[in-house]
Order: sequence, then structure tokens, then C-alpha cells
Amino acid sequence: LAKGTAGQVLKMNAGATAPEWGTDVGGKLLQHKYTKSWYSSSTAWPTSETDVSGHSIAITKQSSGSSVLIFRVNVHVRFTAGSIWGKIKIFKGSSCIDSDMDSNNGLGYIHSPTDSFNHTASQLWIDTAASDTYKLRYIASSTNFHFASKSWLWFEIMEVEPI
Repeated sequence: LAKGTAGQVLKMNAGATAPEWGTDVGGKLLQHKYTKSWYSSSTAWPTSETDVSGHSIAITKQSSGSSVLIFRVNVHVRFTAGSIWGKIKIFKGSSCIDSDMDSNNGLGYIHSPTDSFNHTASQLWIDTAASDTYKLRYIASSTNFHFASKSWLWFEIMEVEPI
């Protein structure tokens, strides 16, 4: 197979019998960045909104086209008292980017029943914002809301070019 020209990609022909050069149709992951924390001992959440240590991501979009940023937060927590809540929000600078979803709750709102248990939540957020630094902030109604031993917090941003 001869070399292709600028902008071409290697793909399989229609009969799936040989490779050929063709036009890139998009629909790809351009970049993926993440932060993660593993908690080996109990860590109480603050009762005033606070940056989550170690969960800040600077991202520069690689595409000047129609790419989007996909945000994902995955958290595992333990409640040790009933009727308490915890909130996780994504911020760009001093602005909460998910404020149009629910400015009071934010991304990752969790509410406990009346007894203790472990809980895992995962949510996605899509934004077309330009390059910036994004961070997680959290708050709880009580210090009885905490990361227990073997809990985690995962924050990721993916830049995706749609098809």
C-alpha cells in the first residue's frame, strides 16, 4: 500500500479485505484527563463549600471545531447518620458550570435515608466551553457525611469530536 496524503487515515475497504487510505470522518476522543483520590481512612466532608484537594484539571482544547468537553464525577461515600446530604459541583474559576442544572444542588447531590450505608454515585456533564481550569468543590450538611476507608473520588474531562 502506497503512503497516503495529508489528512487521510488508514481504514478497511468496504469488502473488509484490504486496508486503504480515506477521509477522516471524526467522532474521536481527542484527549482524556483525570484526577482520583483513594481514601484509606475516614475523611469528613466540610460544612462550608470548599475546593476538593487534588481535583483541579487544566485542559486546552485540541480542536477549534465542534468538539465538546464531557465531565464525569464518580464518588463513593459513607453516611454515619440519617437525613444528611453532600453536594459536589464543577467550577470554572469562580463560576459553577452546572448551575443551570440546579444551582442549589449541583452535580452529585446525594441525600441519605435515616440509617448508615455506603453509596456510589456517578454523573456526566457536557459543555462546549473553551479551554480553562476546572475544579471540584464540595459541601455537606454534617461532618457525619464522609469518605470512609476504601472510598474514592474520580473526576475526569474528555474532549470529544462528534461525528
